[in-house]
Amino acid sequence: MASRTETPVLRKKALAELFLIRRILANHANNTNQLAKWANAQRAFPEEAGRIYRDYSGIVAQLNSALRKLQDS
Repeated sequence: MASRTETPVLRKKALAELFLIRRILANHANNTNQLAKWANAQRAFPEEAGRIYRDYSGIVAQLNSALRKLQDS
């Protein structure tokens, strides 16, 4: 059975990881907004959209991992 003892060091590390993920998501949201504006102006789907989707999938995996660490601590 896993210990559910949360230490201040583990909590601080997990929170720092969550803040980093939040910053990455904000940057990607800005990029997505720029692509959407371009797509609307050009009436075309940008090639970069597929990469952005894959990036978001990776970020969500990071977020889930960080949240599990907090939950398990």
